[in-house]
Amino acid sequence: MPKIGLNIIVGIIGSVLPLASLALPLYSLSINVLTYSLKVTLYAYGLSQTGSIPGVPQITMPAEFQIVFNVLAIVLLLATALGLLGCFWKRGFLIGGGILALLPPLLLAIGLPLLVEGLLGLKGMGWSGTLTVPIVAGISATVTWGPGLGWYVSIIAAILMFVGFFVARLGKG
Repeated sequence: MPKIGLNIIVGIIGSVLPLASLALPLYSLSINVLTYSLKVTLYAYGLSQTGSIPGVPQITMPAEFQIVFNVLAIVLLLATALGLLGCFWKRGFLIGGGILALLPPLLLAIGLPLLVEGLLGLKGMGWSGTLTVPIVAGISATVTWGPGLGWYVSIIAAILMFVGFFVARLGKG
């Protein structure tokens, strides 16, 4: 059993954070029209919808996308496993865990704007922002979208795993 040093402490914290990102929202989209609001929150395990807007149907995730998010959840679980292996066995696993922890945020940053643009029929939305869309004369919808806390936690997890690896390599652990 290795000596408990800074590299192991940082590595353990970085390794456990992907588990936390599974429970936290990865991305959210809010639509407000007059006094009605609809918020769709994306988690690694599926969608959550709160509120409603008359005439807007319940948003459900197609089966193909659910499979993708199940794979992202498995990737985060593997990131945790590799990170913990890297803390107590071979330090190189910390790098592997960090890379796996970065995959879901990167894939979401690339794929979700394209998906949301396709769903809403809007172009050039980008990763996050706010947009006002006219519906009928005098009535408009405000659409707000962006990353959730789970997205940031996953990135922090990767950074901590990388730091744990490099601290160990420098012999400061």
